[in-house]
Amino acid sequence: MRKFQDWSAGEVKLALEVAGYCLRDVDRENGLDLGTAGNALRFPHFRAETAISKALNVSPAKIWPSRYSKTGERKEGFSKTYYAPVPRFRKRQKANTA
Repeated sequence: MRKFQDWSAGEVKLALEVAGYCLRDVDRENGLDLGTAGNALRFPHFRAETAISKALNVSPAKIWPSRYSKTGERKEGFSKTYYAPVPRFRKRQKANTA
């Protein structure tokens, strides 16, 4: 069992949909490049996390407890290896056939 239970990408998207938003709306309303909010679901991005939490009217520490301390402040020192990208379908498919 994981120590921190972050919301899954599906849970965040569903909560945004219930609130009347989509990830592109969050990007547009906060001046982010398109796709930034979607990337924040997998990788740490302070501005996108803040924008998503603002749209949901929830603190970012509640959505991503692994990225924030108990006091709600952002944790430091995220390792790139910890957030290694998940292989896309085509790469997984090639790896299985090889």
